[in-house]
Amino acid sequence: MGFGGIEPLVARFSLSSQFFLITMAIITDPVFYLVGVPVVLLFGMGKGGLGPGFVTISVPILSFVIDPVQAAAILLPILCLADVFAVYHFRRH
Repeated sequence: MGFGGIEPLVARFSLSSQFFLITMAIITDPVFYLVGVPVVLLFGMGKGGLGPGFVTISVPILSFVIDPVQAAAILLPILCLADVFAVYHFRRH
């Protein structure tokens, strides 16, 4: 068990006969999942237009259970993917 509900995940790979060590942290704290899953779902719906006020408070809510930088990093792919879909549908019309 890692520190504070975070377990390290170590992966090794080689690139041109040099070995690189990548350490990623997996969040194992159940409180994160109890707070994070609903926040991320509501964030995605808010980004789509259903309840846009929730988008602005989703990172501060996640910051109660994890680091604010990590909270922003979790939500960033959702923002990028929603913008890609918006541009795609905007250009079609």
